[in-house]
Amino acid sequence: MSEVKIDTKTRILETAERLFAGQGAEKTTLRQISSQAGVNLAAVNYHFGSKSDLIIALLSKVLDPLLENQTKQLDEVEEKTVGGAPDLEGILRAFLAPYFEFGRSHRNRHDFFENLFRAYGDETRFKNQISRSLLKVHRRFMAALVKALPGKPQRQLYFRYMYLWTACDMVMEPWLLENLQETFDVDLEPVDDMLEDLIAYHLAGFQSL
Repeated sequence: MSEVKIDTKTRILETAERLFAGQGAEKTTLRQISSQAGVNLAAVNYHFGSKSDLIIALLSKVLDPLLENQTKQLDEVEEKTVGGAPDLEGILRAFLAPYFEFGRSHRNRHDFFENLFRAYGDETRFKNQISRSLLKVHRRFMAALVKALPGKPQRQLYFRYMYLWTACDMVMEPWLLENLQETFDVDLEPVDDMLEDLIAYHLAGFQSL
């Protein structure tokens, strides 16, 4: 069977991801990436312009499938809505379930993001890049929540959405679970029943007065 050929941009990204994971993004140079990817340095500069731009492209490569999964699942919830309000539990599941899927497929996610952040060097710009990536998804879910809970003050919904987002941050940051497991000597791995419990918890929170 012949090997599947990948385009130059993808090959550079995959090489950068591998080198960043192996020796750290800070220590990896564009010249090393171009050499390992089998392309000249001009090709790296052409597709990405700088190491900072390459880092942001790699960040998008990892985050975009997660955000697309959330959007797809929300689309499915809204497609089932006929005339009335979309199902609140369905909205929460569409928001939370992709994070658990992401966590299972990216065990070293915390180290990965920390690695990119340190190499990027500018905390404000790095966070702004992430915020821009999340903007469309945040607006989609907030609009769905407003439709699902038409009687709720929007200020209250914003705060409860923030609590929901914080729960995702907990899933993305495994150090908290590891700390609690050590403190209480219990198994708190984010398995499927944790997802169901989290959905039930936030469902009650959004529905409360």
